[in-house]
Amino acid sequence: MDGRVLAEETKSTLRLTFSKKHRLRGDRTFHRVFERGERRRVRDLTVIVLKNDCGYARLGISVPKRVGDAVMRNRIKRQLREAFRVVQHELPAVDVVLIPRREFHVSELNIIEWVRLKPTENDR
Repeated sequence: MDGRVLAEETKSTLRLTFSKKHRLRGDRTFHRVFERGERRRVRDLTVIVLKNDCGYARLGISVPKRVGDAVMRNRIKRQLREAFRVVQHELPAVDVVLIPRREFHVSELNIIEWVRLKPTENDR
């Protein structure tokens, strides 16, 4: 294979990493999303979405202690980050905060559907 062809193929491939720029960091950023964002409650997950000016989607996760012990909370956070990492390039430029409830199961996770979903009376 020609080196130029290989370089062009790599450029067109999307990177599925979860770098620091894709994370919501700091209290100010979280508070801004909590205060101004649109809340959507779908099954056992609350999704708060707010448009951003970054040009890409960013994720914040808040897992309350009532969800389980530290091992369970960290497992849920890892699974939520992984689900976001895979679909991040399909999402619009939004800040997303995910808050799972005690009954939350990651197997039912569909972040794309929840970010684009308009809240209905049944979801609230």
